[in-house]
Amino acid sequence: MTARAVRAPAPEVQHPVVGRRGPESSKRLLLADLSAADVGARAEAAVRRGASRLGATVDAAPLRATAEDLARYAQDGRGLTPAAAHDALVRLIAALYSRARDSHGAELDVLAEEDDDPLGIALRGAWGRWRIAAGEAVDLPTLAVLAGIARQNVLAAVNADELKAHAEGRARLVPAGSARAWLEARGVAGFKKSRGS
Repeated sequence: MTARAVRAPAPEVQHPVVGRRGPESSKRLLLADLSAADVGARAEAAVRRGASRLGATVDAAPLRATAEDLARYAQDGRGLTPAAAHDALVRLIAALYSRARDSHGAELDVLAEEDDDPLGIALRGAWGRWRIAAGEAVDLPTLAVLAGIARQNVLAAVNADELKAHAEGRARLVPAGSARAWLEARGVAGFKKSRGS
């Protein structure tokens, strides 16, 4: 008689999105649904893990607060000025890239185009909001994060001439003014028309 391997059922995973459960949910993580506290905890844990692998210790608590501030800024543009958001992005991304490594020793891509990484979504959203505030063009994946829609829907908007985009290398970029107007028309928090404009 041969022993058969018995596979235990996968544990249920709690998504970091308030009110959503793991793999049975077909919905993507949306910037608006992220918990700033969860994003902060993920940033702190990533920096601590990276420092530990390098044999170093680091006080990552201030980075947790920075990540929380950036998550809130990404969601609605409040809490930080664009200049403060830029400084916070530089500080946090530098800490993540210099200390955070995956299990194989490779650096984490904190602005990855994954739809299920709360830290990456929050950082991409904050980066995109800052670029628009600074008058800089943004790429289509960043607009998708800010708008809370799939990248294919942003591409469809470009193809339908709702958004003007230009190619720069392999990326398609939307000028800040067009991005702001499009996000404003969609009612995205922090891009809404102010009274009298």
